[in-house]
Amino acid sequence: MTQPRRWTRTPEVWALIAMLAISGLACVLGILAPMSERAPVALKAVLAIIAGVLALWLWWAGREPRRVWLHGGLIMCVAGATAIIAAAQTPQGAVACSLSYLWVTVYAAFFLGRTATRCYVGLVSVAFAIALVLYPFPGAVQIWVLVMVTVAIGAEAVAAMVAKLGRLAETDQLTGLFNRTGLQRAAVRTLAEATRRDTPLTVTVIDLDGFKLINDRDGHAAGDRLLVDLASAWQGCLRASDVLARLGGDEFALLLPHSGAEETEAALARLRAASPTHWSAGTAIARPGDDLDDLLARADRHLYLDKARDRETAS
Repeated sequence: MTQPRRWTRTPEVWALIAMLAISGLACVLGILAPMSERAPVALKAVLAIIAGVLALWLWWAGREPRRVWLHGGLIMCVAGATAIIAAAQTPQGAVACSLSYLWVTVYAAFFLGRTATRCYVGLVSVAFAIALVLYPFPGAVQIWVLVMVTVAIGAEAVAAMVAKLGRLAETDQLTGLFNRTGLQRAAVRTLAEATRRDTPLTVTVIDLDGFKLINDRDGHAAGDRLLVDLASAWQGCLRASDVLARLGGDEFALLLPHSGAEETEAALARLRAASPTHWSAGTAIARPGDDLDDLLARADRHLYLDKARDRETAS
């Protein structure tokens, strides 16, 4: 029996639905309680209907969104606010509606990245200027400057905060390497590139041998120093395109793009030469359809075999 399809709405979609719903509600309130007798009631009615329809459609079909949906929704919000400002009959109404621009740029800062945020700040500045040319009033230039400074500073502050939080979420605090979340993000990008260019990609899992003995004998501070020193030494041996991450404890992962078996062996030899301690490694070369979990699982199996061979040799 076929299971019913379930839509999963991401935070980006929920936030855009909320923006559209609030915009539509603001238009309805403007119709019910206009600021003047000449207020653009018909325009607000049209925009309220459009915003409501878009919000309902996103709610119904709000699976993992394509970027074009998000950009389309934001551009619609900018266009609607600009149309209302241009048709406003009072300066108060124009200024009140200009606050919508701030929410557009804050949304972009949260979900679309700093470059997109700056593009939307530029779009808003042009749109607001056009609206004020169509509806000039005393002090319009000063209002444009005040609104745009507020929008630009607010958007930059939010974008900087989001970028910092993103780095913290992807970084291992002890070594400064990627953590598993950061490795996952890098792997998605690197796997897509390897598939597109038909180049080899290898994932290696590294596990330190006897690390627990170091902690027990010399203390956890000594173990932490060893991990930090290893991370620093290994990063100096890798190419700019290689990705080194700490999975947790004494386990590391290495993402080696453009690397088959020969290149991987050369990379591991460089790491061993820079290591003050012994470690075991398992590798997996990407196959069509693999994701990071598949590669880590195969590399882990090879790692256990490597450790078993070392124990047999020692005995």
